[in-house]
Amino acid sequence: MSQKNVNLCWNIRGLNAAARRASVRNTVTSLGATIVCQETKIAHWSTHLVVDTLGQRFARKYMAFLASGTRGGILIAVDEIFFNPHNCSTTEYTVSADITLLL
Repeated sequence: MSQKNVNLCWNIRGLNAAARRASVRNTVTSLGATIVCQETKIAHWSTHLVVDTLGQRFARKYMAFLASGTRGGILIAVDEIFFNPHNCSTTEYTVSADITLLL
């Protein structure tokens, strides 16, 4: 497997707008991102929303610490072709996972 690992980590506003999600998805695709960590105000992540924001390759392997009011949340998503998250957990303030490279 000769894919380079591209990690994107950012705080982005406006993901409730379809145009902003399309912009993020285009950035993820054009950079060839394989791991995305994103601070967000989204209160509920669905598979459809992940696909709309990041693309199909992130649809089945994501975990989120959901936003609540003014407290932001965090989304961690990995490209299902290259990575497998496990030992996923959330606490009052965090989301974490071990991420294994698939060979």
